[in-house]
Amino acid sequence: MKANIIITSILLSSLVNLYAQDYEVSTNIGYDTTQQSSPLDHSYSYGIRASKYLNKNNAIGIIYNYMDKVGDKNSSKESNIHRASLNITHDFQTKNKKLKPYIFAGVGYEYIDEEHNEVLSQPFVDYGVGIKYQINDSFNISADMQAIHKLDSSDIDLLSSIGVGMIFGQSERKKPKQPSKVAKLPTLKPKVEKKIEAQKPHNRRITIIKRVVHETKPAVCIYPKNKPTPSYRGKYYVQLMTVFKTDLESTRLPIFRELKERDYHYKIRYPITNGKTSSTLVVGPYQTRDEAKFYLADLKSLKKDAYIIKLK
Repeated sequence: MKANIIITSILLSSLVNLYAQDYEVSTNIGYDTTQQSSPLDHSYSYGIRASKYLNKNNAIGIIYNYMDKVGDKNSSKESNIHRASLNITHDFQTKNKKLKPYIFAGVGYEYIDEEHNEVLSQPFVDYGVGIKYQINDSFNISADMQAIHKLDSSDIDLLSSIGVGMIFGQSERKKPKQPSKVAKLPTLKPKVEKKIEAQKPHNRRITIIKRVVHETKPAVCIYPKNKPTPSYRGKYYVQLMTVFKTDLESTRLPIFRELKERDYHYKIRYPITNGKTSSTLVVGPYQTRDEAKFYLADLKSLKKDAYIIKLK
């Protein structure tokens, strides 16, 4: 009988291999429990299952189980039992991709090698539940409970089994479809903002009350090329920032570097307001308000709240 199992396994595997692209073959071992009214005794079961997936969740399969030398409760006779059934299986998808519960149902036939008394071959319907654990893309282990409802004797057997399955056709199913032709995306030329060099300044002196800095570096700025050349005479300034309790001269704020790169003449004032001395950064001077207003737009890119003041 072991030879029959091997031959049947080979035939089932060959059948699935010919007609299926995504399929699963599993072997299992279980224990068949009979009712008290059944003439057959409990026994171990050895089986194989071949399933073809019709889609992601549903499959159709053939199940074969073999029970060796099953005893008769009413006599000392023993018989070998063969069960074959055609089943539909539905897999449930869960958040845990490795665990996959399933249900199955079908019809089959139980063949008795040596029929006697009430031990007769007969058709049956079966149904059950189970769960699979996916080890990797090709292998899984499973456990299920199957009820076999025999149609002639009305006996119901319960078959509990565990098995190991091998999945074929996974690479074809998971391989993404590649388009025959890949459309070329249009080449977008980035917009390049031209930086306009300011007029090369003469040697200018930057005054910060306690020290004098000479600026000779050419500047790159964002205001127009035809800007007027400031005379650095007058009473109008652009005030950038005011702080208390801190001397701006002792700090290394990035704004000083930006002013130098843009070739601005600036200084730090120390006005007294309500008895408190503040440290104020101003740019200028300019002869007219219009001249100061011309540079205000550019200076607001450094300090949004910059504004024009007039000093005596």
